[in-house]
Amino acid sequence: MSWIAVHEEVLGGKLRGFRKAIECSESEALGILTLIWLWARKNADFSGLLLNVEKCDIARFLAPSISSSLDAEKVTDALIESGWIDIEEDGLHVHQWGDWQKFWYKHLEKKEKDRIRKRQEREKMASQAESEEAPSLPPPQPKQEEKVEEPKEGKPKKKKKSEPPKIAFAENVRMQQSEYDTLVEKYGEQFTQKLIETLDNYKGSSGKSYKSDYRAILMWVVEKCEAKFRHLITHKQDVPATGNPFEDYK
Repeated sequence: MSWIAVHEEVLGGKLRGFRKAIECSESEALGILTLIWLWARKNADFSGLLLNVEKCDIARFLAPSISSSLDAEKVTDALIESGWIDIEEDGLHVHQWGDWQKFWYKHLEKKEKDRIRKRQEREKMASQAESEEAPSLPPPQPKQEEKVEEPKEGKPKKKKKSEPPKIAFAENVRMQQSEYDTLVEKYGEQFTQKLIETLDNYKGSSGKSYKSDYRAILMWVVEKCEAKFRHLITHKQDVPATGNPFEDYK
């Protein structure tokens, strides 16, 4: 419901000037002002500009409501002359409309904020309701290992024996303990360390990798190190008569 604020400050010389100009009582003059303000509630913007309004429009509005002894056009002129309505470049303005009716505009601002707040609350409640109604998915069940059926006919397959773990004898060289012991037995500990050091440096600089570092040592590292560090070999075993250096590793 729309409303306007009527301040007691209007009961002064300005109202008396308007009353005398149209020759009516002070009560009727105040009633005319109240009519104009109520009408401006629907026809004026915040600044008080009466949108697409001319003097004849004001007179036409007042005519049915004022006493028959008053002339509507004369009342309109008196409103302008006494300063209740201002004539400006962009049109007719209700004088100090924003000041007189600021309480109404604050009311509208608060009303709009309340409307936005309530809408946001409704949306939040609706979102929560949807999340509560959504069916929760059951927790993932662990996969059951498939049972491997043993063959009905024939002998069962033998399980492959697991190899002993490999030990890091250098940053880039790993062997089984038995492989290392074999090298020490063949070449002695000092020469074996040179073999490991040579392979470690080569793998670290080249990025090369071997499936078996022990086999790589036998394939080429021994030959390379014998040229430089033969004097470190303490008890190298003879190569088997077959000429195969890997005869012992069948």
